[in-house]
Amino acid sequence: MNTMKSKNIILNQVVPVKLLVTFLPLLLLISCGSQQKTNSNKNIIEISDSSGNNQHKLVHTSIQSKNTENSPPNNLVFLLDISDAMNSPNKLPLIKSAFQSLVNELTEKDTVSIVVYSGAKGVVLPPTKGNEKNKIIVAINNLEAGGSTAEGEGIELAYYLAKKFYKSSGNNRVILATDGNFNLGISKDAELVKTIENYRDEGIFLSILGFSTGNFKDAKMEKLADKGNGNYAYIDNLLAAQKALETETGKTIINVAEDNKIQSEAEVDKASIKPPNSTRNAPVSRRENVGGGTRGSASESFNLTPGFMVQKQSLPASTAESQIDSSLEPTSNTEEYNLINDNPFQVVKNNPLSTFSIDVDTASYSNLRRFISEGKLPPKDAVRIEELINYFTYNYPQPKANNPFSVTTEISDSPWNSQHKLVHIGVQGKEIVTEDLPPSNLVFLLDVSGSMNDPNKLPLIKSAFQLLVDELTEKDTVSIVVYAGAAGVVLPPTKGNEKDKILAAINNLEAGGSTAGGEGIKLAYDLAKRFYKSSGNNRVILATDGDFNVGVSSDAELVRMIENYRDEGIFLTVLGFGTGNFKDAKMEQLANKGNGNYAYIDNLLEAKKVLVTEMGGTLLTIAKDVKIQVEFNPAKVQAYRLIGYENRLLRSQDFNDDKKDAGELGAGHSVTALYEIIPVGVKSNVKLPDVDELKYQDNKVDEAAYNSDELMLVKLRYKEPKGTTSQLIKQPIIDKGVSLDDASNDFKFAAAVAEYGMILRDSEYKSEANFNQVLKLANESKSLDLEGYRSEFINMVESSQKLKEKK
Repeated sequence: MNTMKSKNIILNQVVPVKLLVTFLPLLLLISCGSQQKTNSNKNIIEISDSSGNNQHKLVHTSIQSKNTENSPPNNLVFLLDISDAMNSPNKLPLIKSAFQSLVNELTEKDTVSIVVYSGAKGVVLPPTKGNEKNKIIVAINNLEAGGSTAEGEGIELAYYLAKKFYKSSGNNRVILATDGNFNLGISKDAELVKTIENYRDEGIFLSILGFSTGNFKDAKMEKLADKGNGNYAYIDNLLAAQKALETETGKTIINVAEDNKIQSEAEVDKASIKPPNSTRNAPVSRRENVGGGTRGSASESFNLTPGFMVQKQSLPASTAESQIDSSLEPTSNTEEYNLINDNPFQVVKNNPLSTFSIDVDTASYSNLRRFISEGKLPPKDAVRIEELINYFTYNYPQPKANNPFSVTTEISDSPWNSQHKLVHIGVQGKEIVTEDLPPSNLVFLLDVSGSMNDPNKLPLIKSAFQLLVDELTEKDTVSIVVYAGAAGVVLPPTKGNEKDKILAAINNLEAGGSTAGGEGIKLAYDLAKRFYKSSGNNRVILATDGDFNVGVSSDAELVRMIENYRDEGIFLTVLGFGTGNFKDAKMEQLANKGNGNYAYIDNLLEAKKVLVTEMGGTLLTIAKDVKIQVEFNPAKVQAYRLIGYENRLLRSQDFNDDKKDAGELGAGHSVTALYEIIPVGVKSNVKLPDVDELKYQDNKVDEAAYNSDELMLVKLRYKEPKGTTSQLIKQPIIDKGVSLDDASNDFKFAAAVAEYGMILRDSEYKSEANFNQVLKLANESKSLDLEGYRSEFINMVESSQKLKEKK
């Protein structure tokens, strides 16, 4: 493998003719600048008319990596899926042929290992020199498909081998071949991503080859390859395999540059290319073993023969060379949470606008409470700070006149960083008494599969929905759809005052069967549409642990269907139940797309809060597509950070785009957002992002900004529940110099909750945050607390502090 083929990256941009005068010099700068940085790449720029619009030009930018003569040695680990699902001709047989093509390109300086997974992981080929082709090919040809992918430890073992035989001057890479429908021994997608990122930062990259149809998981594979600094190719025939693994071997397994960035007109003015391994010439230790235990024996022997299956006991112990996070142990816990990276500080002169969608979900708080009550601290990605804050009610004023909500703002000192200020923005929805609620057309969609038999699942669902039924009246209509293998209507549309009939249908439910193949969600929406109330509230209420297949073949298809019904005025509320296989990420996404809210029900009191006390907010939307945009005054504010809302961020232009979906506000609901800001003139201990000065325009501050007392301007856009055109509200914020001691109870309590969330997330921005300060603020601001929610929070903080001290 002495000659690697070149790699070509192409970027096409359509540019209005009037911008081309500005754009062309920038592109030339990209080309010249990047060639000065590295001799590995050649940049090509070509401009012509756009075929789609004669007023525009098409700018073709490509980065051509040079042929890599005398390429470095390779340390490759083939990670191959040989589960039962891989038995079709376009899966494992094609994988065998494909990897034989790659083996033919290897030389004596290369090293190859092969790891397989199907139920249990195994090393079928220990590290072997690339010129021992017969030995490698025999190991590949002997592979047979069999077993499930559950509980596999493949990816951890593959990375361990790549790290153990790391080539400091070479290319170290895991090549995963799969249909993507896998569980590689890491219980959550977020943890899998973190593992891949950790090894990436140690110089071990990941390439992914996708095979097959039917259960093909394109989105997951693309995401993992992106996180692993690798590439992702789909192999549908042997020619495609030869192209990816033989003709373009250099593309697949060699990085001549990493972290490539092309910055174009209007946003950027340079290309940035970093040589591979520029900051990682040797592997470094991984994360600490958070469980305090070891994984099997301390044996370091890998004198293996092909076909020998490495059992769990053969994995390395936790040593200085390889410390493996015990949270990655395969267990029956398959809970899933999306990866959350804390919002960073933004410099106002570069990014004066902050735009996001509101979020009234509260599931993260009650799910966190469940962890604490079980004597465990939650995974950091289960902690969504905005949902912790929005779990509580605040003493915001009711809106005036016909406005659906009021806006309250307050500024004081940041409790965790005395150099900074904290900005509190509160939105209060109009309260509507239960008797004045419009008629509801509700469809209860209940998961009654076998996994729902636990006491905190179906039995709790029954009790929760009985509470809701007690609140319904003659003007309401209720239907019940269940799914477990096949969907069924167990209660046709029934008036809300026929409580005995509805309760009998609920009480007769029993858990049993799998969730595969159910048509539940489609049937539920069909019923809601068929009995649609044009002047009422039309809603599907889904109760599940999220570990479901409701008859739609892919997540993307399911989301599109929910969006289509949303646009017809049928919204979705999602209630999560249970532990162990709880799919938080999926349920949050579905509720967001369905113009509804998402709550986690861990006990009957929480069910009462969501379905009785806050019934109006849960069932009735008073404003939809609510967006907030804040413009900061650069003469007063140096930098800012939005606390939470990481998965609700919008682009600046989305604020004025009425086609862009955003969050909904229910009757009586409140939404709170906090910004941490760094005033102008403060030398903060936080490192702020550095952006190059613009070449073609000045970024000057208007003179009026210096003469204004305003720190920022808060703007909100919203639509009526059935409206299509948004309305705008504006409100400037002035710093009145209020100290933290003199701040309102609502300000202090929200700050305490945010600080608690940052501690649990171990946020890089937590500064001097600590449990004692959280308790002090919370106790000072507990107020009347008739429902006892703030007192419960204080108890949770105390429990968390004890758990943290034990850890």
